[in-house]
Amino acid sequence: MSETGPPSNYDDVIRSSDRFREYFVTLRSDQLDIRKLFETVSERLRKTQGIGETHPLCDESNKLRQGHRVIYRKSQHNAGLCARFVKSFGTVLVPLSFLEAISVHLEAAKEHTVDFNEILKEVEVFPLKVGSALWETSEPVGFFERVLVWIEGPF
Repeated sequence: MSETGPPSNYDDVIRSSDRFREYFVTLRSDQLDIRKLFETVSERLRKTQGIGETHPLCDESNKLRQGHRVIYRKSQHNAGLCARFVKSFGTVLVPLSFLEAISVHLEAAKEHTVDFNEILKEVEVFPLKVGSALWETSEPVGFFERVLVWIEGPF
């Protein structure tokens, strides 16, 4: 059987379906954690002396949060379509168009993965930008204190 063909056994489909349900539960929990992190970062930036609501980092933080939300919604939509196909697979004979649709959704899932990786890169750099902004707004200190802080890093 080819790699794109259906599983050879109905029991395999049932086990895969149960495993997917577990992944979706974890995914939902992870998404709530991510949303809370974005909200916490935004709130702290707004309240941080020297940064505040009008600082460009607040705008950037909001853009990252919104970008993540858009990508997540696209992936949710794609996952919902895939789940419907998997459910149909478990209850009816698989037509050829079903197999063709799988490759379309697989490609969309790959695009979402790339989008998530791109926003991940931006999120990973963001704390450095915050540290730099805090450094710029901090009160002047002596030369040796600045050297010590620079060596220890902003965090």
